[in-house]
Amino acid sequence: MNKKKVLVIGSSLNIKNEDIIIQSCDLSVIASIPNPRDFDVTIFNLLNCDPSKIAWDEFTTKFNPNGTRDILFHGGMIIVIGDPRIQIPAHKKAGSRVDSSTFLAWTGIDFTWDNQEGNTITITDSGKINKYAGYLKLINSWDYSFASCKLQSKFTEPNASTGELEKLSLNTLAHNRYSHPLAFELSLIRGVYRSGYPSNYFERIAEGKMIFLPPVKVNSEETVRIVLRDLLDIDTFSMDPRWIADIISPYQKAIDLEIEKVDTQLAKLNLKLEQLNFERVEKRKVLKLLYEREFSLEPIVLKILGILGAQIEEPVDKNKEDGWITVQLGDVIFEGVLEIKSTKKDHFTEDGRKQVVDWVQKGISERHKKYKGIFIGNSAVDKPIDQRPDPFPNSWKIAAKLSDISAFTTVQLYLAYKLDCEGRLDRDLFWKAIFECDGVCSFEGILDEEK
Repeated sequence: MNKKKVLVIGSSLNIKNEDIIIQSCDLSVIASIPNPRDFDVTIFNLLNCDPSKIAWDEFTTKFNPNGTRDILFHGGMIIVIGDPRIQIPAHKKAGSRVDSSTFLAWTGIDFTWDNQEGNTITITDSGKINKYAGYLKLINSWDYSFASCKLQSKFTEPNASTGELEKLSLNTLAHNRYSHPLAFELSLIRGVYRSGYPSNYFERIAEGKMIFLPPVKVNSEETVRIVLRDLLDIDTFSMDPRWIADIISPYQKAIDLEIEKVDTQLAKLNLKLEQLNFERVEKRKVLKLLYEREFSLEPIVLKILGILGAQIEEPVDKNKEDGWITVQLGDVIFEGVLEIKSTKKDHFTEDGRKQVVDWVQKGISERHKKYKGIFIGNSAVDKPIDQRPDPFPNSWKIAAKLSDISAFTTVQLYLAYKLDCEGRLDRDLFWKAIFECDGVCSFEGILDEEK
């Protein structure tokens, strides 16, 4: 099992034993600061910080928003002790002038502070702050408080390829009379909006926590020790001296060897667990057929069609047809053009059917071939499958038959995939039911789960 690693920037406390590594360094000597992303916890102790002695060009190189996210979104935590309102003066970096900024620029968050002072302190009445109680009781006055914050715009806009964006969540630990936080937790959350029932929801992908603690009425080193003890369960007040760790007691060596074996076994099991979790996520992606919409639905539909034996030519323009499909059964070759639709409504409208007809005409005019028009739809996406009505109105069915197109749902495609995985799908009958159909496909005897 890996040791817990804590980096304390702005301290002289260094401890190493069987369970933990506490490595300290001076903020004024940036070169001495190791990579914070290699630690479980990074503590900024600003209580004795002298901004005039800091090489800010080196600091802004080592600490930046991307590095912060590498820490927070991979199991790390950041704790800031003391007044973080430090201003970074304009300076040169790589030969270019950098405008003045704030110390917390490395968070990618813009903070606003109230610079007024006072001594009225209210500790939040919540079971969640139990571990902070000892520290918070040591606050006897304040000369600033937190007013607000917001993420820089580049983190709040959905990523063009993944749709991921960030949010902030504030948990106040102690506040002043007018409810401005004095001590607080700020969680940075990365996620993506998903379609779901009864409404869309925000799916959290990764989350990390920053903790901001004001100065208290003890000296700098004791403050760090209190934070280590209360927040991280590392009691340096009663810890063995560092030199004792190198002395091996009687019978210890045999136990150490057993610990190494168990650590090795755990590492293998953790790797296996990580692989299984990844495989589980991959296998569950097929369920997108049952609830996804629009551009998120199309890739999984095309993928499953390919798994079931079709050759897929993916679309070049997302505003046109959704793909071209070829299926060969013996000497017979079926070719089609796809329109993939989704809706929150119970029934499909005529728009989707008309688009299929347009794509058939496109095949004739541009490819000089008549393709089978195929409509694949997902309706009532916010409802469970067993509560969805027939999505094809009678008028739709009649028009589809007269238009020589075939239509079926993503739920039926999922069922075909499920039966195929179980070795119970007759692929030839499945594809013939699609390509030889005019109107809404009948899969009677093909997609029966009880057969």
